[in-house]
Amino acid sequence: MSESLTPDVVTAWRRRAGVSETPGPNPTRRLHRVGAAGLAEYLPALEVTPLTDVEWEEYAYWRPLSVLMAFALLRTPCATARSERLIGDYPSDFVIVATQRLPVSATLDLDGRHCSLGADDRLVITDNRAPYTYSSSVVADPVGIWVPTELLASELEPGEQALGPIISGSPFASAVAAFIMNLAYASAVRGADIDLETELGAVDLVRTVIRQHTLTALRVGDNARFVREAAMRLIDENYRDPDFDVDEIARRL
Repeated sequence: MSESLTPDVVTAWRRRAGVSETPGPNPTRRLHRVGAAGLAEYLPALEVTPLTDVEWEEYAYWRPLSVLMAFALLRTPCATARSERLIGDYPSDFVIVATQRLPVSATLDLDGRHCSLGADDRLVITDNRAPYTYSSSVVADPVGIWVPTELLASELEPGEQALGPIISGSPFASAVAAFIMNLAYASAVRGADIDLETELGAVDLVRTVIRQHTLTALRVGDNARFVREAAMRLIDENYRDPDFDVDEIARRL
């Protein structure tokens, strides 16, 4: 796989993302960073480290929406990190939800845990309130959204200060990844109008992915807690339904 952003690689990415010379109805930020000067201009909340001898390079589209921030990148191999120092110096109350179109060859390190990502892993969720390092050994085209943590506060485990990382290739996570990719390309790259309902719909999808991940972990490790958690989530999701009762909870569990 390529380690540099050749003209063919850039052209193919622009085609996938729908880049057009005609500006969309809303302004977006378009950046092209190269080498040490480009790294020096990077968002201070994140530390980016090149992983090859090829000069680091990145194309970026970025746009703040009503509640979300959307992005689309094309970059040479590098590691992106949130260290304890950066968390202290540059607090960032956002959860990053990302996917990509190019083949994945990456790792995610968090709290001593090392996870390898492969072709079947379509969705990655990381919380900027916890330290992590995401490393891609090949050219990557991450695309996704930054979600304010307050919108996902209900998904925190008791006593936890940040959401744990999620790497998923389930059919549902893959469908969510496709939705978020289309949302980010439309908004950050093409400057399309995005209404608040669409943004909140994306948040609901992310929330469901987190809940499924939590319930799967509980099912494996603590069956009694899994049943309690599943019941509480069913009540939270259906309490407005007059036909939702104890028998319905039992049936769904």
